[in-house]
Amino acid sequence: MPDRGAPFFFVFPDNEAAFAVARRLRRSRPDLSSVGHASGRDWIIGRWDGADLTVARTGRTRVALVGTFPRNAAEVLTRRAAHLRDPATLDDLALTLPGQFHLLASVDGALRVQGSAYGARRVFHTRTGDALVAGDRAAELARLADLEPDTTALAIHLMGMVPAPLDERVMWHGVTAVPPGTALLARPDGAPRHHRWHRPPEPRTPADRGAAAVRDALVAAVDVRTAPGGLISADLSGGLDSTTLCFLAAREPARARLIACTSTGDESFNEDGRWARWAAEDLPGIEHFILPDEDLPKFYDGFADDDLRFDAPTPLVASRRRVTVLASRMAARGSRLHLTGNGGDNLFFGVPTHLHSLVARRPVLALRRLHGYRALRSWPLAPVARQLADRRGYRAALAALSVRDASAPVPGGPALGWLRRPSLASWLTEDCLSLLERELAAAVPTASPTDPHPAATPNSPPCTGWAATTRPSRTPAGRSAYPWPRPSSTTG
Repeated sequence: MPDRGAPFFFVFPDNEAAFAVARRLRRSRPDLSSVGHASGRDWIIGRWDGADLTVARTGRTRVALVGTFPRNAAEVLTRRAAHLRDPATLDDLALTLPGQFHLLASVDGALRVQGSAYGARRVFHTRTGDALVAGDRAAELARLADLEPDTTALAIHLMGMVPAPLDERVMWHGVTAVPPGTALLARPDGAPRHHRWHRPPEPRTPADRGAAAVRDALVAAVDVRTAPGGLISADLSGGLDSTTLCFLAAREPARARLIACTSTGDESFNEDGRWARWAAEDLPGIEHFILPDEDLPKFYDGFADDDLRFDAPTPLVASRRRVTVLASRMAARGSRLHLTGNGGDNLFFGVPTHLHSLVARRPVLALRRLHGYRALRSWPLAPVARQLADRRGYRAALAALSVRDASAPVPGGPALGWLRRPSLASWLTEDCLSLLERELAAAVPTASPTDPHPAATPNSPPCTGWAATTRPSRTPAGRSAYPWPRPSSTTG
C-alpha cells in the first residue's frame, strides 16, 4: 500500500472542548486513525502503521505505546493498566522495555504523554480555543491550531549553537516543548504540567561493567527491531557504529532477512568502502548492496521540497536525499525497516569538555589527556589554559556570551567550557543582533545547565542526526518516512 506520509499523532484530554477539536480534525482529515478514551471521546488521532501502536484497555484506564517496542508489550501494559490509578506513577515503565516509543496513558480522563529519555521522540503541546492538545510534531500542532511562526525562535536558531534554555524554544507561537526525560501530565479539564521522569545516571559504573551493559542494551534494541521478521536493511559504512549494529542484526538470519548497505562516495580518497567490504566478508549469506558513486544524490538535491515540514531548522536540509538514499533504495526493494549507526559517534566518542572538571580533581591525568588532544587537533596553549581556568557557573557563562564578537570561532578549536561562541552569519541585521542580545539577557536569571558538569551539557548545534531506526519511505523521490530530524538514539 502506498505510504500516506510521515507518521504523527495528537493526544486529547477527556473533555468536551477537546472532543470538539477532535471532531473537527476527523472531519477535515478523514485519512487519520483514532483511539478513544473509556468515555468514547477521542484520545489519540494520527497516522501510524498498525504495528507501531499497541493499546491496553482496563476499565477506565488506557495505556499505549507508539513506536518500536517488544512483542510482549501488550501483556506488560495490560498488567500495569489493571492497577494504575495515577498516570504520574508510570515513571519506570519506559525504562523496563527495550525499543524507542512514546508512552501514552489515560486514567479517568487524566493524561500522560511521554517521549524518550534523551529527545529521540519529542512531545509538544498547545491550546486551540479552550482545548489542550499534545502531540509528537510541533509542525502538525501549529497546523491544527493555525498558529503563526515565531520569528524570534528563528533568529535564535541562526546562532548555530543554541544554549539552554533557548534550545527549547519552538518555531511557532503558542507551542510548548516538553523537555527530554520529562512527561506531560494533564487533568481531565486539560490543565497541564511537566513531570520529570528520568535523569542521566551519575558516571560511577566501571568501564568493564558499563561496556557489558551497553552491549546488552544494543542487543536488546536490535532484537526488538528484527523480531517481526521479514526483509530489513542496515547501513554498513565500515565504521564502528553501523558495522556493530549490522553484525548484531545478522546474528539470527532465520528471524529476518538482512541487506547490508554501503554508500562510500568517491573511493579515490575514501577508505570506507574497503572497510565495509572486509566487514561484509564476515557476514556469510548476507546480501551486500553497494551504492555506485554516480547514484549518490548531490548536496542540496531536493532542498526546496514543499511537502517537507521540519519542526526546527536543521543543516540536514542540505543533504536530506543524500543521507536517506539507502533507506529509499531499500524501501523500493521491500525493506520494512532500515537500521543506521547515526549517533554512535555522538554517544561513544570522548568529548574534551570532560577536561574542565577533571583538571580540578586529577590534574596530572587531565594534563596528560590534554597533551593528546592538543597534538591531535593543533590547539594553541593560550585559549586552552584560559578556558580550563574559567570556573564560572553556567549563568555567568551565558551572561558573557556575545553575539557581536567579530572573530569567528576557529573550526576544530578548543571549546572546553560551558558554551561555544555563536557562529553568526555576516548578513544578520542590526535588529536581529539586538533581538538575540535581549533574548540571551532574558534567559540568564532562570538558566540552568542540563548537568552540573560542562562535559554532560550539550553545547553544539541540536538535531544533527537521524533516528537510528527509520522506517523506509515508500513516497516519491526518496522522501524520508520521518520528515524531521531527531537526535539519534538506538536504545531509546
